[in-house]
Amino acid sequence: MSEQSILEMGLDYAMADMYEEAVAYLTQAINNGLDLEDELEARRLRSTSCGQLGRVAEALTDADWLIEHGEHEKYRWRAHLKERLRNYHGAIADYTHAIHFTEPVPNFEMFLKRGQMYFYSQQFAKAVEDFTVALSLYDYPTISNAIY
Repeated sequence: MSEQSILEMGLDYAMADMYEEAVAYLTQAINNGLDLEDELEARRLRSTSCGQLGRVAEALTDADWLIEHGEHEKYRWRAHLKERLRNYHGAIADYTHAIHFTEPVPNFEMFLKRGQMYFYSQQFAKAVEDFTVALSLYDYPTISNAIY
């Protein structure tokens, strides 16, 4: 089976929520060697699949690799993984990067999540600051229209 076929099998399993199989095929494809674009896709899906399986440390390894290769939108995912590991200081740093990379449009959820991490790490004044910013960014009419 070619590397491309192995990758496609991994992608299909990931899309079908068959995460164990996805991880096995994606790992084999990565180990066999892929071009950068395919490896980025394989590691994105392997990280997500590992996260779904509760294999957070493995998911974190791929998230680290993705960020090192310029995937700055993965700071949010990595922050979530660090939060699951109760690494609140690491999650704060990554949510801070995620906030930076969502500019010029600040994201309500990123400030809310970082505020929670500050709260969990007992940095209450910083938590209140982030919760205040999150509330100021919250789009009440849009949310209320979506509910009704």
